[in-house]
Amino acid sequence: MGLQPDTLTVAKLGEATFPSPLRLRGEHFVDDAHRVLTCADTAELQPFLEAGKMPPAFEPAGPRSQIFFDPAHLTCGLVTCGGLCPGLNNVIRSIVLTLTYAYGVSQIVGFRYGYAGLASSSGFAPMRLTPEIVENIHEHGRSLLSPRAGRRN
Repeated sequence: MGLQPDTLTVAKLGEATFPSPLRLRGEHFVDDAHRVLTCADTAELQPFLEAGKMPPAFEPAGPRSQIFFDPAHLTCGLVTCGGLCPGLNNVIRSIVLTLTYAYGVSQIVGFRYGYAGLASSSGFAPMRLTPEIVENIHEHGRSLLSPRAGRRN
């Protein structure tokens, strides 16, 4: 039968008790009851339907109406890794701007040089990310978090 529903279940941190700041912006939220099927072929779905079981499905991405942490008291961190990714600076910029202006997060750090930046022994201190720092990074090549190899700044 391939994938089983329990292999796609995402563990929860607990009950989400904080209202999302996106409510004030009129954002549309994802309903946790919805799922995205792993296939669209009825032949693959039929065994699950006949057994009265939920077919394999992913939790959909997107904003939730209730969240687990108070954004005003968070420090968020970004780590990038995995090779060539055109547009990565656009993604970093968008995350920083959304966390700052939509969620109200005041402290955001970027871990430089991928997973190595997560280890204090690497000597790569986290980089503070602010809207001012990311303002024009989408106009430049090379990831802001992975400057030229060999440079430690």
